[in-house]
Amino acid sequence: MKNTLPVSFTFLLLAVLLKSTSTWAQANFRPGYVLPLSGDTLRGEVDFREGRLSAQRCSFRPNAQAEIVTYQPTELRGYGFSTDTRYFRAMPVAVIETASPQPYFLEVLAEGPVSLYFFRDATQGSIIWWACQISRWRCLSTAWYR
Repeated sequence: MKNTLPVSFTFLLLAVLLKSTSTWAQANFRPGYVLPLSGDTLRGEVDFREGRLSAQRCSFRPNAQAEIVTYQPTELRGYGFSTDTRYFRAMPVAVIETASPQPYFLEVLAEGPVSLYFFRDATQGSIIWWACQISRWRCLSTAWYR
């Protein structure tokens, strides 16, 4: 005896699974700003993301009714949030020492003659970088976790 599910049940199950995954990716817009390459600050709302998504892209809208624009690190100097001190700067980073640098948004922890940045790469490993100059990086700590 062959055990098969009715086609309608299969489609219903698929629809429920797709709907549940879309709720995991809900936007969390907060007051913020983006810094385009042109130099003008655009104020509005920025989608607040944790982890590697904040390093790979920035979703921005001028107001709650406006269309969402998603920026890559090559399109902005940085972005931040108005209600707290979180700020992300677009910079090229070589995740592996032998690899060529790729653009990411790094969270600025401290800025000055010696700057400290936080970055979470695609494997969910946290890397903290120290820079005395933009062109010279030194990795202070790498912490891997699951």
